[in-house]
Amino acid sequence: MSLVLTHFAVGAIATAILVHLFFPSLRYKMTVIVGGGIWALIPDLHGITPVYTDVFYALDTSRWADLFWFHRTMDRLEVGAGSPRVALVFAGALVIIVALGEWYEKGVRCNDATGDTGDGGT
Repeated sequence: MSLVLTHFAVGAIATAILVHLFFPSLRYKMTVIVGGGIWALIPDLHGITPVYTDVFYALDTSRWADLFWFHRTMDRLEVGAGSPRVALVFAGALVIIVALGEWYEKGVRCNDATGDTGDGGT
């Protein structure tokens, strides 16, 4: 079983990549990215919520859990209590991908605002 941080980071990373590639003009990107991380956690709600526990547990152990950013596959790959190192690697990757997306967008917005085409003025 993977740690919660691993699931969240993988979901947020996948969402961030999709958002930056396919929806570059989306207004609330970070909200959608966080939502993607939360989406990856839905099959684990059986450990949190007092309602529908059996439904969430059945989802967590079914093949349908992979619709939540490969949740079941990650749980099967990490046997035992989950690896804190794997969680930290994915959390670091999330920070890097979000920072790169923000850096790229800032450059695009600055170039659009100044009219700079990046060709040195020729």
